Amino acid sequence: MDNVYATPPNYDADWGQINPVRRRAIDVTSDKDLYGKFSDAPAGGNAIGVNVEHRAFGWAGLDEKFVIVEYVVRSNGADLSNLACGIFTDWEILQSNLNMVNTDGARSLMYAYSTEPQSIYAGMRLLTLQTPNYYASNNNGSNGSINLYDAFTTAEKYSMLSGGQTRLTTTMGDIGSTLGVGPFNLAAADSFKFAVAYVAGDNLADLQAQSDTAFVRYWNHVWTGWESPVWNNSGNWNWFRVPGVNNDALVPASPVINQPALTNDNAAVHNLTIINPSVLTIAGTSTFDINGNLVSTGNGGINSTQGVVNFNGIAPQTISGINTIHQINIINTQGVTNNPNAVLTINGPLNIQQGDLTNKGTLNKE
Repeated sequence: MDNVYATPPNYDADWGQINPVRRRAIDVTSDKDLYGKFSDAPAGGNAIGVNVEHRAFGWAGLDEKFVIVEYVVRSNGADLSNLACGIFTDWEILQSNLNMVNTDGARSLMYAYSTEPQSIYAGMRLLTLQTPNYYASNNNGSNGSINLYDAFTTAEKYSMLSGGQTRLTTTMGDIGSTLGVGPFNLAAADSFKFAVAYVAGDNLADLQAQSDTAFVRYWNHVWTGWESPVWNNSGNWNWFRVPGVNNDALVPASPVINQPALTNDNAAVHNLTIINPSVLTIAGTSTFDINGNLVSTGNGGINSTQGVVNFNGIAPQTISGINTIHQINIINTQGVTNNPNAVLTINGPLNIQQGDLTNKGTLNKE
């Protein structure tokens, strides 16, 4: 299914909108959040039965030269096999017949530029953690490239997306690039996520740095509370992913629709940062594991009269800000430090299982 060149002068038009792309009522992930939805229904008898949720995110900072585009591909009800998905881009930078494409495999980044002096650079980087497939095309078919000017067939498109053919660079001319993933199988009603950053740079080094920033931005976990207070609901996080033991989590001051709560459930993070006036409530039989540092500002922080917080890192850990925790278990041979100016109140048990708790601030035991 695609919307791109076909037999000249035609385009394939296999996608049709279900919900037009619109800006979200409240921007929660970036400075401008866009959402839409489309399906392959226009393909008629050739449709395979998928809906695609489209999300795009942009930032207003002058030093943020990228937008992130995310697609969630969902089967409408049948098991699907040998799927591949990706994005084709026809680049035109300055004088288009002087353009080239190259690939930075270490970054999963394809980029284009003009051979003219002081050309800007542009590219797309795979952000989701799949194995990328690359095809750099000389669009006129020169130097062994697939020819896009004649009948650009479905088989050729699939080969480019799925890694059936790989081409990492072009010669100079009218060029394009395809960044794909797959093939993969999709069970009935299951979904698959694919995300890229469109990146610009003043030169190659700037482009690479921008792509690194985009990658870090995409894998940050920022609480939005968009759907509910439930910590383990993916709809409450900026990229619709609940943080895990290897992830840093941030609860910002705003915009936060609902304050986070962990109730009769378990969660784990690396570093946890809570910005005033936001508060994380831990209740019931919950266990919250922190293997990095706990940072809170102002009156923001953890507030619990039930549940357990385990500090179980393998490197020295610190606690900052104002926090009220019911039960703390120290399970770290390198120890945990309550920093200067920090106020830690423990209204239940304090269990030192490994290491120690060093207090350099205020420690209240109730």
